[in-house]
Amino acid sequence: MSGEVTRDVQHPTILHYLAWVVLVAALVSLALIRIDLTDTPWHLATARQAFEQGAWPKVNTFSYTHPDYPVYQQYPIYQSVLYAVFQRAGWEGLSVLHGVSWAAIVALTIVWGGGVRKAATHPFLWTVVLLGFQRRMTLRPDIGTLICVLGLLIATDRYPRRPWLSSVSMVFIQWCFANTHQLYPIGIAILGSFWLELMCRRSEHWGERRAGPRLFACGPRLPIWPMSVGLVAGLAACLGTPLGWEIVKGPAQTLGSLSSHRTHVVEFARLWTSDYDVVLSLVAAILGGVSFAKRRFHLPLFEMLFFAIAGVLAVNAIRGVPFLVLAGLGSYARSLPEGWSPRSSTVKADRELSLGQLLGVLATCVIGTFIIHERWWVGARVLGGSPFGVGRTLGVWPDKALNFVRSVKPNGPMLNLTWYSGNALIWELYPNVRVFVDPRFEAYPRRFLLDAIEATDRPEALDHLIAIHGPGWVFLETRFASTQGIAKRLSDSGRWSLVYADSTGLVLVSTDQNEELSRRFTVDLERVVPADLDAQADIAALQWIRWAGLMRRFESSAAEERSLEHARTIGGRFPTVQWALGAYPASIP
Repeated sequence: MSGEVTRDVQHPTILHYLAWVVLVAALVSLALIRIDLTDTPWHLATARQAFEQGAWPKVNTFSYTHPDYPVYQQYPIYQSVLYAVFQRAGWEGLSVLHGVSWAAIVALTIVWGGGVRKAATHPFLWTVVLLGFQRRMTLRPDIGTLICVLGLLIATDRYPRRPWLSSVSMVFIQWCFANTHQLYPIGIAILGSFWLELMCRRSEHWGERRAGPRLFACGPRLPIWPMSVGLVAGLAACLGTPLGWEIVKGPAQTLGSLSSHRTHVVEFARLWTSDYDVVLSLVAAILGGVSFAKRRFHLPLFEMLFFAIAGVLAVNAIRGVPFLVLAGLGSYARSLPEGWSPRSSTVKADRELSLGQLLGVLATCVIGTFIIHERWWVGARVLGGSPFGVGRTLGVWPDKALNFVRSVKPNGPMLNLTWYSGNALIWELYPNVRVFVDPRFEAYPRRFLLDAIEATDRPEALDHLIAIHGPGWVFLETRFASTQGIAKRLSDSGRWSLVYADSTGLVLVSTDQNEELSRRFTVDLERVVPADLDAQADIAALQWIRWAGLMRRFESSAAEERSLEHARTIGGRFPTVQWALGAYPASIP
C-alpha cells in the first residue's frame, strides 16, 4: 500500500531460539519438584475432611489444644484441586501439577507482558522473571495467588473491547482469589486501581485529548459502569467463602502473623535481610522505572498503581518479591516495541544481533545451564527441600515412626515439636490422633503459637506446656538439634522413655501414662539401627550423618563414630555426602 512506512523490527534468530530452549529447560528444572512436608499434608487433610463431611471446616478440628478456634485461612479451591489430583495420580501427580502450574504462570506473564512475539527476542528479561518466581516455587497457595493476579491483569487489557464480559470475568477471578488464598485483598486493590484509571480517562483535565505533554494521559475514554459494577460485585464475591462475613478478619490475622513470626518463617523476613532478593527487587524497580520513563507523556496509571502495590508487598516481606518482579519486568516488557509479525507488510525483519542482545542471549544460556546442572545433578540428592523430580521428597517423611505410633497406640494426648511436624501428623493420624500444634498461623491463638515455638529452645517454656496439657506421649523431629536436646532432657528426667527413634522422628512416652509401652519398647541408642534408611546409597549416607548428630547429642561417642563410618562406606563417593561429612557437625543434614 502506498504511503506506508516500513519499520525495522528484530526477528528472532537461531541464537534466540537456543536461549529459549535453555530457558524452558531451566523452568522445568525449577518447577518439576518433589513434594516436601511443608503445608501440603494439612491442605490435603482439610480437603479430605471437607469431602467426607460435606462442608469445609470453620474451626480447628485437627488440634486438641484449640479445637474451637476459627480457621481464618480458607483455601477450598486450591485444596480441592490438590486433593483431586492426589486421588487420581498420587504424589507424582502433585509434582506434575506444580510444574504445569508454574509453566502456566510464566506463560500468563508473557501474555500480559506483550505476547510471545515481544518475548521472543528478549530471553534474558524472562530469565530474570524466572529467577524472581523461583523464590516461591513450592506447592503452596501462592500459585493460585499469582494465577488470579495475572488473570485480573489480562482481563483489564481486554476491557476496552468487551467491558461487560471483562468485568464479569474479574468478579469470577476475585471469587476464586478469595477461595484460594488469604491475600485476596490484592485482587480488590487491582480492581480499585483499574477503576481509578478509568476515572482518570473520564477526567477533563487528565483524560481529554489536548495539545502538549499530558501527565497520566491514560488514553481514550472507556465506559465506567461495567467496572463500577464489577468492583462492587468483586467486593461482594469475597464473602462467598466458607467463613462468610468472618473472612473480612482474615487480612488482619495475616498481618498479625507477619509481624509475630518474622524471625520464625523465612518468607516473612524483611526484604533487606536477603542480598539475592534485594538485587532482584532493584532490577525490577529500575526496569519498572525505565518503562514508565519511556512512556512519560502517556503514563499508564494502572500499571504504576500495581507497581506500587507490589513494591509494598516486597518491602514488607520476601514473599512479596515475585509480585514486584511481575510488576516491574512485566511493565518493562509492555513498553518494548511491537514484535515481528509475518502478516504485517509494514515490517522489515532485522535478523542481526546487536552486542547487547548477544550478551543477553549468552547470559540466558549461562544462567539456564547453571540452573539445569544444579537441579538435575546436584540438588536432587539431598534430604528434604524441594529437589528436582516427582513424588515425595527424600529423607523427611516420618512413615516408619508414624507406623510405629499406629501399631502401639500410646495413651494420652500428644505433644509434637517442632510445630512443622504437625503437617505429617495431621495427614497420617487424624482423626484418631489430634495434634498439639501445626504451622497454620491463623488456626491458633497468637500467644499459644509463640509459646509452642519457644518451647523448642526454652526448657521452662516446654515444662509449662507439659504441665498445662498433660501429654501422654511426645513426637519430635530428629533433624533439629533443639528437638534432639528435648529428647535427651526428657529421657534423662526419668519421667519419659524413648520408645522409637529413626532419622526422621523420635517418640517418647510418659512412664506414668504408658508404663507398659515404656517397658516393652525402650530404645538402646547404642545398638539400634534407624528403620527408615533409604535404599539409595547417598540418601542413606546422609541419614546416617543425621543419626550421628543424634548420637552426639546423647553423648554416645562410639555410636556417633560408627554412624559416620557407615556414611563414609556406603556413600563417600557422592559429592553431597562428602560435603556433609566435611561440614559435620556444624551442618547436619
